[in-house]
Amino acid sequence: MKPLIASLLVIFSATLLAQPAAPTKGVAHTKGVAHTKGVAHTEQVDIAYETLGAQSPALPVIAINGGPGLSHAYMVQNDVWERIARNRLVVFYDQRGIGLSKRMQPGVSQSGASQTGVDQSMPAQVADLEAVRQALGLAKVALVGDSYGGLLAMAYAAAHPEHVAKLVLSDSPGPSWKSIVHVLPEVFPDIEEQGEQEQKRLGSASDAASDAAARAEHVI
Repeated sequence: MKPLIASLLVIFSATLLAQPAAPTKGVAHTKGVAHTKGVAHTEQVDIAYETLGAQSPALPVIAINGGPGLSHAYMVQNDVWERIARNRLVVFYDQRGIGLSKRMQPGVSQSGASQTGVDQSMPAQVADLEAVRQALGLAKVALVGDSYGGLLAMAYAAAHPEHVAKLVLSDSPGPSWKSIVHVLPEVFPDIEEQGEQEQKRLGSASDAASDAAARAEHVI
C-alpha cells in the first residue's frame, strides 16, 4: 500500500496542495468532499461503485483494488483519496462477486467459465470496468491499479486505449501470469527449491491420508 500512496503523492501533488472543495448541497460529504454511491448494471452482474469529489476539467481517476477476492475497502484507510478528490472525481468499485457487487445472474462465476459456458475471466473483468466508466459518462480516465488491479488496468488499457489518459501501477505483476511464474526461480532459487520440497512432502502426506481414509471406509 505504501508504494501506491507514494505514487499518488507524486502524480497528484498539485491536487494534494489545493484547498478543500466547497460542499455540494444535497450530497453526503467526507471531509468536505462529495461522496456518492451507485450501481452499474450489466447482463451478468451489478457492479457497485462509490465516488469522491465531482467531475471537473481535471482528469477523473478510477482506482482498481487488488485481489481477486478483495473489496476496495482497504484502499480508503487514509485521507489521500479525499485530498486527491478536492478538484476531480475519484471512483472505486467492487469487482464481481465481491463486496457490494454480489448480485449476479445464475450460472455466472467470478472467474473462469460459468455453467452456461460464458467466459468470466479477465475479459469479463474488463467489461465490468467499462460498464462503470460508461455509467459515469467518463470519456477519459486515469487508471490506478494496485497489485492484481494493475493487471486488470493493463488489460483494460489494451482493450480501450481511447479511454485511458494515464496508467498508474502499484505492486503490480507483469502483463501476463507466465512472466510471474518464471521470475521466482530466477530471483529466489532457494525459495523455489523449498517450495518443491514442501509440495512433495504434502503430496506424500496427502497420499497417506487417502490410504488411511480408504482403509477406514473398508472397515466401516
